[in-house]
Amino acid sequence: MSKEELIYKVEDGVARMVMNRPAQMNSMSQGLLQKIWDAFGEATRDDGVRCVVLTGTDEAFSAGGDMGVLKEWSQSSATVVYRHMKAVGEVVLRVFSFPKPLVTAVNGVAVGGGCSLALCGDVILASDRARFGMVFSRHNLGPDMGASFLLPRLVGVLRAKELLF
Repeated sequence: MSKEELIYKVEDGVARMVMNRPAQMNSMSQGLLQKIWDAFGEATRDDGVRCVVLTGTDEAFSAGGDMGVLKEWSQSSATVVYRHMKAVGEVVLRVFSFPKPLVTAVNGVAVGGGCSLALCGDVILASDRARFGMVFSRHNLGPDMGASFLLPRLVGVLRAKELLF
């Protein structure tokens, strides 16, 4: 596969987006998030794209936020953290509100923000190796990337609280 963080290919009306950071379990760096933003914008504008399939390489859909980046942000001012988290939220909103059918194909772990991204799909396909988890509280983080919005709509409020906290 390519060394690109996101492989984007359109064939027969289907845009296939593959998160390609296998050594990092497809955790979301700032670069990958920007590429996801750009790819969903392109797929929205392209009349030849009828639907999107979003997946990850190897054993992971996505392990969520890149912990190195999150650690770096934690050393910054509240203004810097806010700006970064707002940008992350805008990526999730773009994916969630994508105007064409979105299939998220979960081929391994989808945890934290990776789980939130998977939950944006109109159809969520899970392989027998798929594992979902909301691990924000284990890292002393509040549920982000839309987790507190997306999860209750799929499993109900009480079950979502149990899974998130």
